Amino acid sequence: MTILKMSKASMQNVMQSFTQDVKQSSMAVMMTATLGLLSLTGCGNDGNQSTKEKDKEQAVETASTELPVIKVGMDIQYPPYEFMDENAKPVGFEVELLQTIAKEQGFELSIEATHWNVLLNGVSKHGYDVAIGGFAISDLEDDGSYLFTTPHVYGQEAIAVLSTSEGEIPKSFQQLKNYKVSTLVDSGWTDDLSKIMPNDKVLAEKTSFLAFQKLISGEADAMLSDRGLLTYYQQAIPEYPVTLYSEGEYFEPYPMVMLIDNNKLELQSKINQGIVDAVKSGKYTQIYSKWFNSKPIQLPTVEVIK
Repeated sequence: MTILKMSKASMQNVMQSFTQDVKQSSMAVMMTATLGLLSLTGCGNDGNQSTKEKDKEQAVETASTELPVIKVGMDIQYPPYEFMDENAKPVGFEVELLQTIAKEQGFELSIEATHWNVLLNGVSKHGYDVAIGGFAISDLEDDGSYLFTTPHVYGQEAIAVLSTSEGEIPKSFQQLKNYKVSTLVDSGWTDDLSKIMPNDKVLAEKTSFLAFQKLISGEADAMLSDRGLLTYYQQAIPEYPVTLYSEGEYFEPYPMVMLIDNNKLELQSKINQGIVDAVKSGKYTQIYSKWFNSKPIQLPTVEVIK
């Protein structure tokens, strides 16, 4: 796992700068993933060729070397699944897996970072071909507005509590009803929490980082989120030690998928095949281990979701 340890001062600076970034969410970061992009400027330049001949040659070269570009929307801050590194470059497990698939299946990626709920509320609506954001199948509505890939990773929920907390600690989902809990806005966690506690005790934030900030600042007593994400923050920011709990049936592993424009059936097929190929080649486990520092909870199957 790629871990960045921060001092308390650095952490405060990160919080301030990231909060500013969130306020500027309309200016989402655009980046193109360079997966063997071929330059089209090196076409023939014979001085004896006519302009028409050179234009024709240029057109043929472009058609034969240019790969299709797939526009990807990703959550701006959902480590280790996807996030922007210190160089404003999109990185993470889902990013690297999709880059691997793109290279094998013959397409380029143009990746735009935005907020999770923007992605959830529409893929093609915002011009994306694919969306990645740690989407659990159980959180999605099968209303025909997008396609699913086959499950490409399995997540698991957990409760994070400051290790310095005193008194009774919430270790199961039902015990959270007596506390203020931070989580991700418009998520299944928000819906689940609203069923067992007053809405004013649910601190729903636009990003997982802001939800974690609520926890370490003391505004929230606990945070409900993905275990992989919470483990990442736990190790990346040791100055604010947290302990994770996951007692009960609520914390069973769940399948996660990528979202695809509902008009992109061929793209869905290519990504599904890419997931299978990555598992068979061993690349999947390598990528997973790099970002989660552990073996996969469960390997993806070859089942395709209709």
